[in-house]
Amino acid sequence: MIKNILFFGFLVVFAFAKAQSPDARFLTKIQNATTAEINAITGAEEGMLVYDNEVEQLRQYDGTAWNVIEGKKNTVILNRQGGTLATPNNAFTDFPLSPANVQANVGTAFTVLANGHITINEAGQYLFSGATSTSNLPLGSHKYIIGLWINGTQVAYLSRGFVDIPTNPTDFWGTSGTVIYTANAGDDIAFRYVLNNNGNAVNAVFTNAAITKL
Repeated sequence: MIKNILFFGFLVVFAFAKAQSPDARFLTKIQNATTAEINAITGAEEGMLVYDNEVEQLRQYDGTAWNVIEGKKNTVILNRQGGTLATPNNAFTDFPLSPANVQANVGTAFTVLANGHITINEAGQYLFSGATSTSNLPLGSHKYIIGLWINGTQVAYLSRGFVDIPTNPTDFWGTSGTVIYTANAGDDIAFRYVLNNNGNAVNAVFTNAAITKL
């Protein structure tokens, strides 16, 4: 009940402010604090609101934790068409993705770096996806892996196996995968792959990586 009353009151103030030129005398002041200060609050009641001035978003207390009030899911999508894929045998290579390959970066949860690395800005549970493909993988058997790394340590496989190309001399091939994993603020995320082809680079078709905060 308290949660509903507080949130309704916030919406009424917001609607009033949108209906006419705002008058500061009638506006509700939402207290602001850093993320650490908010998490240290004691005696909070369900439904209370506070403004997190680090992520620049409202947080609402659900009785256990202070959750960001989000209209849209925090999501980052990187996609690259073309280029090449390095293929050293049994060696992980960073996804060839950079800030120039960002298709969307919604919210404040991600900072995109170079070479398939992304910094997580908010702790939570995340869905990770990765995909890569080539137009000219040669005849024969090839090992492939897409892996997820956090702070320099591999934590999951998104895809792993062997592919046998029967067509001479080359054929199209691709793989993709997803995993859900917990990440903390400040974590360095890296998407890396293995594609065994004796170090002979192949043509890339699509290279994609995406993260969504759940």
